[in-house]
Amino acid sequence: MKKAIIITFVLFAQLQAFSCTIISAKDKKGQVWTGNNEDNLFTFKSLINIVPANDGNYGYVFFTYNNPKQGMQGGVNEAGLFFDFNGVEYTESKANEKKEYYPGGHVKMFEYILEHFSTVQEVMDLYRKYRIPGIEHSQLHLADKFGNLGIIVADSMWITKDNHLASTNYNLCHGDLEDDPCFRMPIAQRLLKNNEPSFELFTQICDSTHQFYSSGASTIYSNIHNLSTGEIWFYFGLDFKNAYKTSVRELLKRGKTSIYLCDLFKDQILVRAHMAAENKDFEKSIELMESIQDPAQRLTLMRLLVTGLIDMEANIDSYPVFEHFFRQIKPEPKDYYVNSFALYCRGQKEKANETLIEGLRNYPGEETLIGFKDQLEGKFPPGKNYRLELADFKDATYVLIDGLSYYQFENLLVKVGDKWVGEYPLEPDEYFFRFNVDGKIVTSQQFEVVTYDEEPHNRLVIH
Repeated sequence: MKKAIIITFVLFAQLQAFSCTIISAKDKKGQVWTGNNEDNLFTFKSLINIVPANDGNYGYVFFTYNNPKQGMQGGVNEAGLFFDFNGVEYTESKANEKKEYYPGGHVKMFEYILEHFSTVQEVMDLYRKYRIPGIEHSQLHLADKFGNLGIIVADSMWITKDNHLASTNYNLCHGDLEDDPCFRMPIAQRLLKNNEPSFELFTQICDSTHQFYSSGASTIYSNIHNLSTGEIWFYFGLDFKNAYKTSVRELLKRGKTSIYLCDLFKDQILVRAHMAAENKDFEKSIELMESIQDPAQRLTLMRLLVTGLIDMEANIDSYPVFEHFFRQIKPEPKDYYVNSFALYCRGQKEKANETLIEGLRNYPGEETLIGFKDQLEGKFPPGKNYRLELADFKDATYVLIDGLSYYQFENLLVKVGDKWVGEYPLEPDEYFFRFNVDGKIVTSQQFEVVTYDEEPHNRLVIH
């Protein structure tokens, strides 16, 4: 099985940590509503990917992080079929292990589903033959315009007899919901049970179940669908007052393309500040954020901004924006970690070490800070079977492995002597990867260069 370097394992870990809220219901007129909060470490790089109908297939829209080929987070087609994933606790299934992998991989499987299917039952029939990679950690929430609302997990699947369905971190096929601390499920269930489904109700549920944490984990965007009419409403950046309304039909008119969801909200202060930072107008970016009058809202949105810029994009030039934010907060361990990462990438290795030492004074024994301090000194924890020693890019200020992790600070190689070094747990397989060298995505001469996902990548085979 070919794979981009270990990103699959990282993404499933995130799904467990930041599970989405997904809701569906049928109203008294027979219209079917569905939608979700997309929860993860905040990013401005969430994509709406559009695939028009061709050769008799349905046109469809699907969502990814960073690029269209990174794996579908969810999707909807013009026939009114919708799917999205929750992260749940691991469920083992011997029956699932005996199923075939879909030819071409799981992305091709969901492309086929969106191109050809209009009902939940058709998806379930396909799943009886083929396995969904990672379903052991996931829950597939399905809805169609006929009012069928269903769940697939590793060892079971069903279509509810109720006119509504909500899913979060709970594995809906197992366990007692009362034992789970998730606050979102009771809210979503109560509101769905006691109210007539509508755009206003689904907005209320998305707002009431949104997440935000000082780590930068948050509800990135929300999308609400009327599967009967094809209408779609988007919210972005925790702003539930200003929706962007469109439809599957209108999106399909754009032709085959991908657009950043944040580009639908160019008037938002948060998006404008991000655009200013991308254009290296850091003073403007800070000025825009400081114009937010409510102190709590300002710090919340600044947390989202710097998480997107540094954690997710490794936009190291935008460090002045992060530094401005860092001075205004009582830093947590992750803030020291990210500050050290950014300083190291700016070539300020002594300051990178100093911020870790300061963090350890405030949080003695914090393992993440100790581990990163060791890493910057070229010392890695045991259990890593592959050591990368990259002789290229000797004059670079920083080198990251592109796509190693969803979090850019986990992609860092450190300079040991005249080489860039990292250690990783790689099982026997074929891996494809590139490098982010001072902000440019390139391949190395040290490894074989091949075409992967229609672009040049380095190739590595672990036996």
